[in-house]
Amino acid sequence: MNKYLVLLQLIILTMLLSFTYSQGTYYVQTILPPGCNSPGSGTQSCPWDNIQLALNSVPPGSIIYVINDGVYFENIDWPQVDNIQLIGQPDLLGNLPTIDGSSNTDRVIYMTSTLVNQITNATVISNFNIINGSLSQGNGGGILMEGWVAPTLDNLTFYNNFAYSAGGAIAYYPTSLYYYDQVNHCDNWNCMQPCVISNCHIHDNQAASGGGFVVEQSRQYANPTCPPFNIETPCLTIYSTEIFDNIVNLVGGGACIDRSYVVIEKSIIRHNTAAAHGGGLYISQAKTRFSKNLILTNHASFSGGGVFLVDGIIDDIHCSDCNNGFYDKREHVWEEIDVIDNRANSYGGGIFISSSIVNTSLEQYLDLYYCSGTISDNWSDVDGGGIYVEQHARMI
Repeated sequence: MNKYLVLLQLIILTMLLSFTYSQGTYYVQTILPPGCNSPGSGTQSCPWDNIQLALNSVPPGSIIYVINDGVYFENIDWPQVDNIQLIGQPDLLGNLPTIDGSSNTDRVIYMTSTLVNQITNATVISNFNIINGSLSQGNGGGILMEGWVAPTLDNLTFYNNFAYSAGGAIAYYPTSLYYYDQVNHCDNWNCMQPCVISNCHIHDNQAASGGGFVVEQSRQYANPTCPPFNIETPCLTIYSTEIFDNIVNLVGGGACIDRSYVVIEKSIIRHNTAAAHGGGLYISQAKTRFSKNLILTNHASFSGGGVFLVDGIIDDIHCSDCNNGFYDKREHVWEEIDVIDNRANSYGGGIFISSSIVNTSLEQYLDLYYCSGTISDNWSDVDGGGIYVEQHARMI
């Protein structure tokens, strides 16, 4: 009899261990229905009671609906699995569910992945308030994304997040298509596909730099042995998003864009503050395409009340061609951009443009092609109330 009992127990254990959830639709809510024991099973009648368990349980292609019946106090470590949609379900008044990171001194969401397990735009986080992430060191108070990741962030509100270093709300450090070559010192920063941020509100976050967000990639070094490359694929695209009331004690009150290609369209960057440069945006060694944006009422204690734009890039050619003296690219193209009522205590109330590059055989100018828009009512305490253009830079 004992033998049969042991055999039966082994069969049951094997069945339990081999069970996996199939691709489908699952549910999470903080208060489980009567008769549903914690932690739940993910069904609509007996949902899971926390988001982390749901993410750890479902396979690719699944949708997780998170019910707004309370605050989710979680610090989420996103699994290295692509094509999971985490969708908040509003309550009857239209209020979105909230993920609150204040239960630990940590960011709200962490997402990373390897080349083998890339996270793409098919991974979606939508319809949430992401609040109260706090880091005593590090980047990305609301969310940190690094490595081979490019998710879609839609209809999110990032509020009251703090990072000691960069990216009060969002820190994004995507991996480039080529690894760093320590022998030839080559590093390419063309991204696999852009991370998408759409219909978001990013406000009242704080950091040392990039109060709203920071995006940073590696740079291609000027070395003749590097492979050919281009940067035609943006690392980050932002649509219909408002970035406001963020504060930093260094640069980029609204955002820092460093060594990356970023597209921003139909967005508003307003009333952000930097204790140094770039009240609205701090852009360095980057490429941008901006369209139909409004940059207003930002403030920098030094230069670039609206935008601080510095240093050029090298792209689209073999490094060995850089020395021919003919290289010159349109790093920044802005169409229908209104820069209004920004202030800098030093130079460039609206826009400050400069390039510290002195080897002009590598880069002739830092170029801003300002195609259309309005630059008005900006203020500088020293020079360049609207625009201040410094060495090796030009605005066309």
